[in-house]
Amino acid sequence: MNRNPLVTWQYEQIEAECALLTGHATDPSCPCESDTENCIRKHLLTIEALAKETYPMDISDQGKQGMADLADQARAWRKQIEQLTIGNPGGNPPPAQPFRIEETDSAQVRIYKEQSEFHGGSFRTIKPDEETLVLVGCPVDRAKWTGTECVCQDTGERGCMELHSITRNSPGSNPGSQKKSAKPGIAEIEGQVEETRAEIEGLEQTIKSSKIKKLIPIWHRIQRRKDQNPALTLKEYRDYTGKAEPPATSLTPDKKHVLWRDALDSVVTEYGYEDTEALMEGLNQLGAASVRLQKLRSELSNLKRQSKEIEASPTECQIIKLDSACPVFPGEACRSEITECDGLSFGLVRQPSYWVGSADGKPQFVQRYARGARKEMREVVKPFKGVVG
Repeated sequence: MNRNPLVTWQYEQIEAECALLTGHATDPSCPCESDTENCIRKHLLTIEALAKETYPMDISDQGKQGMADLADQARAWRKQIEQLTIGNPGGNPPPAQPFRIEETDSAQVRIYKEQSEFHGGSFRTIKPDEETLVLVGCPVDRAKWTGTECVCQDTGERGCMELHSITRNSPGSNPGSQKKSAKPGIAEIEGQVEETRAEIEGLEQTIKSSKIKKLIPIWHRIQRRKDQNPALTLKEYRDYTGKAEPPATSLTPDKKHVLWRDALDSVVTEYGYEDTEALMEGLNQLGAASVRLQKLRSELSNLKRQSKEIEASPTECQIIKLDSACPVFPGEACRSEITECDGLSFGLVRQPSYWVGSADGKPQFVQRYARGARKEMREVVKPFKGVVG
């Protein structure tokens, strides 16, 4: 592939900055943060600038999309680093706090904005390490989504992606849980459904906006028949290229098929690519996105099935009896009962002359006697049938 030397130099600089970023971020012995130095922010800023600079250069549409995504991801992470390490530069809002935290035996999901607050199809995933998955998107209230770029409404600049959620997988991260079942709970399944749907939307939008999307069926056929020389029928050639007849030199010996690469050569410029190699690279990436999309749709169907099975079956709950701090008498203990069900916590705390029932920290009722309090608590926990303890 004949690539512009300047573009090659840009790619090499981006690769070098990513390598330095990885080293500084993962080496615990690196003194990366000080009064005068913040290595991670510096490398993210450089990667963002290089990606923005490369975007308008003479590269393929697929390459431009890659640079746009890289700039957005680098900017999103840089803003987080700036807010958490060097204060509040440039009038940025203070570090956002999640408005909802969902915890299971194997993961914690910190949700910062509702999915409805982002443009459909704008979600992108960032996986900084094996245990962490970050979901960012283009916010409806302060940016416009063009289908491929997130453009700030105030400045007209690209890169206004915001944080939707951070999922951290940490088996055994909830040691206080007394659940008997190791199966994923409904909260974990719903979190996976939301993440899968978001990634599906992003891939669907990527494929929909591509100029070469109609070549995907041919790409799949070539992958299935790698032992054969790929070729198109004469009808396929006309359908995919818009040309009436192929050059005689592009025909197979039987004159009934057109060599695949010759067919691509004839439409390279129409599809907006520099050469056949660049077109093939873009098609391979789009084909891989198509394969990933098929896999995600299958996973989503399986997750929905699991969700229905969990909803249809009783959840085993565990009642934990303990003493907790009395709000009325500081320093003393009150009898408490905590019921854990599928990631939800129901509390029953005795006060001097009554009992208070709560669900996930929110008061639900007040009862004079323990028998009445437990009876009403059973109604609150009614959807969770299999209570033990």
